[in-house]
Amino acid sequence: MRARLFEQAAVNNDAQDLARVLRAFEPILLQLAADDVTPEKAEYLRAQLAFELNVMLTKLSHASSNKEQTT
Repeated sequence: MRARLFEQAAVNNDAQDLARVLRAFEPILLQLAADDVTPEKAEYLRAQLAFELNVMLTKLSHASSNKEQTT
């Protein structure tokens, strides 16, 4: 699966946060791709994806602002 390749690339490049998000995204995306997903379940899964993405963006913005303060 392509997501696992991206996850491994993140690990190899010491991007552990990104690897974690990719691991979290994969099962959610697989469920969304299922033929039998109900609209309610799809809405719930999209909310999970949005949550994971927001966690990652928050971590990235904190890491970025910390780097700016130390230089």
